Amino acid sequence: MSYATHLKNDLMSHATLLKNDFMSHATHLINDLISHILKCECHISIQQVEFAQLHHEHWNGGLSDIDVGTRAGF
Repeated sequence: MSYATHLKNDLMSHATLLKNDFMSHATHLINDLISHILKCECHISIQQVEFAQLHHEHWNGGLSDIDVGTRAGF
């Protein structure tokens, strides 16, 4: 095997390893991002439900404006 062929094979091997490593990292980053987005959506949904419950209690006379503000974190 000539030196050039050996060098080409070595470079191709390193390129393949780098590509696989990059794809692995990219996959992990994408999965982490999707997980984070889903957690945020779930958190927002929970906050919306809690706000709807506060709104319902307030309009039914169960909570004052101050109570709503306190429970909502203001």
